[in-house]
Amino acid sequence: MQEQKIRKFLIFVNEIEQNMQKRCQAALEFLITYGWAILVVLVAIGALSYFGVLNFDMLLPERCVLPAGITCLDFKMSTSSATVALKNNFGETITLDKITVARKDGISCSNSTPIFLKNNDKTTVIISNCNNGDSGKRFNGDISVDYTKEKLLSHSVKGSIQAKLTEGEPAQIPPPPPPPPTPCTLTSVSLSPNCGADCSQGETVSVNAIYSGDDCPSTAYLQVNADDSSNCLIRYSGGDMQGIYTTCSSSGNCGTWTVPAIANDCKGKTVTAKIGYLYEGGYPGTGTLKDDTLDTGDTVNGNVKFENPVLPGGCASFTCPSLISGVNNLAANPIQVWMSQYGNNMDCVKTCSCPAGTEMNDIAYLVDTEQGLGCLFVWCDYLEICGERYDWYQTGTKDCNAQSATFRFHSDQYVSYNEGYTQYRGAKITSINCGVAAPPQLPPGTTIKVAVEQKAGISDGEAGADNVVSQLNDRSFVSGLGAIEVSGANIDSASELNNYDVVVIGSSGVSNGEDYDVFDNALETWVSNGHGVVATGSIIMEVSSLFGEEGIVNILPVRTSGSTSGTGVDNLNQGHPVTSGVSTINTGYTIICPQTGYEKAGSTRIGDCRGKTGTPGVVVWNYGSGRVVYINLEYMQQVTAYNLRTGQPDKLLEQAVKWASKK
Repeated sequence: MQEQKIRKFLIFVNEIEQNMQKRCQAALEFLITYGWAILVVLVAIGALSYFGVLNFDMLLPERCVLPAGITCLDFKMSTSSATVALKNNFGETITLDKITVARKDGISCSNSTPIFLKNNDKTTVIISNCNNGDSGKRFNGDISVDYTKEKLLSHSVKGSIQAKLTEGEPAQIPPPPPPPPTPCTLTSVSLSPNCGADCSQGETVSVNAIYSGDDCPSTAYLQVNADDSSNCLIRYSGGDMQGIYTTCSSSGNCGTWTVPAIANDCKGKTVTAKIGYLYEGGYPGTGTLKDDTLDTGDTVNGNVKFENPVLPGGCASFTCPSLISGVNNLAANPIQVWMSQYGNNMDCVKTCSCPAGTEMNDIAYLVDTEQGLGCLFVWCDYLEICGERYDWYQTGTKDCNAQSATFRFHSDQYVSYNEGYTQYRGAKITSINCGVAAPPQLPPGTTIKVAVEQKAGISDGEAGADNVVSQLNDRSFVSGLGAIEVSGANIDSASELNNYDVVVIGSSGVSNGEDYDVFDNALETWVSNGHGVVATGSIIMEVSSLFGEEGIVNILPVRTSGSTSGTGVDNLNQGHPVTSGVSTINTGYTIICPQTGYEKAGSTRIGDCRGKTGTPGVVVWNYGSGRVVYINLEYMQQVTAYNLRTGQPDKLLEQAVKWASKK
């Protein structure tokens, strides 16, 4: 029984072994059969690839890719050259300096011919003498473009290029790149009056200009400065009359200027064209200056003579009495244009003086004229006392705080007493007090004594000396400053000047509003002996026509024989005490600056005229034993200096005064 069980078990094991052998043999036969098939396929693929039938590189897409800004529009690669079509998408003009194509192993070729390319323009560049590989092969490499923007900074971008190589072709010479645009150049300006002998208000003057260049605007704005080298200044702003300006549709095709109301200082005067300016987009203040006639060889021609209308009678009583110290009651013999004396087109002007050592105050007046609202309109009649105007019906008193004062009665061509409008009677001055002039007092704590000069008779409402005094006395940035307002007569001797450490001078912006000739020689000697001056604004335009090379002209660290314009100061030297810590100042309006390179020998430019890099904006120097600072900002004017009283402009002025004082 036991043996039968063992026999059955052995038979079972034997059957299992036989089944296993059959299965293993089947699996092995399967692997051998399909293994040979797979091996045959692999050998076939390898052979096809080896003999060039299969080229996996050729299966990759052709492409030329560059970063944003420059687009690769099309391309072609041969064994010995590369041709690419490029487009400028930067939004500004660029110059393509160099285009390079390089293989992955570093072998490269390039084209370094500069190509000028405006925004959205396209160009085709051929790069010759390349070793890109064999014909029919796949080129897989890099493309790089070196370029320069309008701001003159160099840049480089790099991309990739993949293409099938064709048989090399003879090098093709691309068309020459377009030349860069030539700048707009103004070479000639002329004036031609369309008047009779003299020009009156409303008549016209033909204005023409010759200019050329690719960069010239389709509509050019032409402005011409003219003057009589004395008192009559024609400027777009800041002169006696606004002008001379028109537009041009092209070179030699400009318009006319209509003569405005003729200023008193211009009546009967002949003005000569001096400088022409060509703008794009508007006149000075809004437009962009393209060129001027300050270059050698430029010409400016033409004269305009303004009429001097015969004024009707009536000024006989507008005369100065003999004044004495104390109150002068003029009721019986007033300074007046009254009743029948009040006509049209009148301009009565008198300057009266109190005795020496006294100043004119408590000036009693009565005005009864056509309403002109301070002469805001073209039509206006008024009485003017020390630069301040009164119209309509009013009475009051005015202090001039000076030994002398100018009185003016003006009427236009419209309403007057003599036309039957008896409600208007004119104007009269009935009392003047010539009081003893009280010496001005410096504020407590003053260690740096400053005199701010403004011509006597110019009111604070017209000029800015009082504002300069206030901003120095607030000592926002420099302690110890103490300033008072003076006239030229108060500083015309060494003994008077020795009361101060620094004198501040500059253009008041008022017609005939300066009296530099009263004190310029005394000031020059005083500075040379160790004191300081801060000169501001367009003083360079005024002294250049008043003096030769003496006095104030001598002490200025810049030449006064030419000017340009800007909008403030920038590029300030942080290492100099005057400009330390002062950042760029943007006036927001056009101001006068000396021409580029007009710093005198021995001076130091520590700030540029904003918008004219390298042009003097802030200049310092030592004159003899003294110090002088020139700043192009119009601190001494009233209207244009509204944004110069605080902040960075105030800091610049206070530090300039401190440096000039040597304290």
